[in-house]
Amino acid sequence: MILSGIRLLVVAALLTAQPALAQLNFGPMPDGVEQVLEPEAAERACRDGPNEAVCAWLGIAYLTGTGVAADTGKAESLLVLACGLGSAPGCEAYEAMTGADLPAQRALAQNLNLAACQRERGAGVGCFNAAQLYRIGFDVPQDLAKALQLYARGCDQGHGNSCNTLAQMEFNGVGGPPNKAAAFASANKGCELRTRDSCAFALMVSQSEGLAPIEPPVVATLFQSSCELGIIPACYNAGAYALRSLPVAAAKDQAGSFFARGCDGRNADSCFAAGVVARDGGERDHAAELFRKTLEIDPQHQRAQTGLAQLGS
Repeated sequence: MILSGIRLLVVAALLTAQPALAQLNFGPMPDGVEQVLEPEAAERACRDGPNEAVCAWLGIAYLTGTGVAADTGKAESLLVLACGLGSAPGCEAYEAMTGADLPAQRALAQNLNLAACQRERGAGVGCFNAAQLYRIGFDVPQDLAKALQLYARGCDQGHGNSCNTLAQMEFNGVGGPPNKAAAFASANKGCELRTRDSCAFALMVSQSEGLAPIEPPVVATLFQSSCELGIIPACYNAGAYALRSLPVAAAKDQAGSFFARGCDGRNADSCFAAGVVARDGGERDHAAELFRKTLEIDPQHQRAQTGLAQLGS
């Protein structure tokens, strides 16, 4: 029997299952499950990924008999794995099913995470999941050096959160001596992978004492990526770097875009800088509007006051 109709049927099935299950919110079906219709293929996707969301949904399907013949043995095995991989619905369904928690069984999930991490083309998320358990000593002996190695491998495999956690450990000297240069490199790589928290941490490290100077193009790219990911204070710096490093026409266009983004996020310095760009481009009315907006955000902004006075506004 195929795993069809699971999105529509699981909620109804849960209502006829144990009362504790009926109270759970399992959210939408994970991406990819609709394309994995045969239970055997779904189980391979669960275990080979490993993919905790697929494991949880398939386990719930077997538990409730949704689209497959009910099989509590298979349900238990899959929900153990889902929970060990970090799926809250998997944990909740297992605990509602058995009344037990999972410390003994999570070793299976850790082994699968490690196996996924060590593949030639490994799963960065597997490295991250395994590293998390070693870092906090959850169901495995705490091993900070091992955690660092796994975060580093996850980062190398393109997992941004691995880069960010690695950077924090390197910066704070967890599992080894503090290393600000390594911390910046790891956080910056996470930022390049479009991980917002990693951008924020890279910005913090870049301004810390004792760090060797960073090449301006690297800093400029960091500010640009941070701004694009919604870290508003970085937008002013991204624009300022553009003005210093690009040909005049291109610089004003690119800088103006970053300043406008920062201004939309109510950063006073960005509004003021956008006003300066507008003024220098002959847009006096728009410049005055931006200087006034600067003063709405920061009434004590002296440069905006001066700019308005010079425009006669």
